Amino acid sequence: MIKSERIARQQAEVAQAQIEIYKDVVENMQVGLCVWHLDNPEDDHRLRLVTANPVANKKLRSYFSGKIQKLKKNQNFSK
Repeated sequence: MIKSERIARQQAEVAQAQIEIYKDVVENMQVGLCVWHLDNPEDDHRLRLVTANPVANKKLRSYFSGKIQKLKKNQNFSK
């Protein structure tokens, strides 16, 4: 392996280790964190949820579960 390949591999390993640290911090933080993506800047009504940490996931599930149940009740949908 030539020197430049070795350096590139070491840099990639360091970057991967940093990613793992950030991932661990986000997954274990006590604050909900969501990452949203605006697919089309011309249409700001269409956001896509990319990911959410466990705290945000729990809150989102609770929030949307209530909204869905209310919608079903208002629309006379059966469970």
